[in-house]
Amino acid sequence: KDPAQRRPWFSKGTYGYNTHVMGAILTKNGILQISTYDSPTSDGSDSSSNSAVLQLAAGDRVHMELWDNGRVFDNVNGHTTFSGFLVFPV
Repeated sequence: KDPAQRRPWFSKGTYGYNTHVMGAILTKNGILQISTYDSPTSDGSDSSSNSAVLQLAAGDRVHMELWDNGRVFDNVNGHTTFSGFLVFPV
């Protein structure tokens, strides 16, 4: 097995208000892996979360991006989060 391969765990939570699309996409090398999404609604706020274990190799790129015209909210209370850590090497 390639010692450069890893299996990290990623978790994300998004929070936003009802006036805009709320959510984000987790990509690996530009390809969607998981997402959160909520369209504008009549209630006051929306939240969602998701997580994934990905197999990564040296040079792989993982990042988050908002949906088109999307917004999320955060403050000192940590409403919107993104984290990751190595679960085990492959």
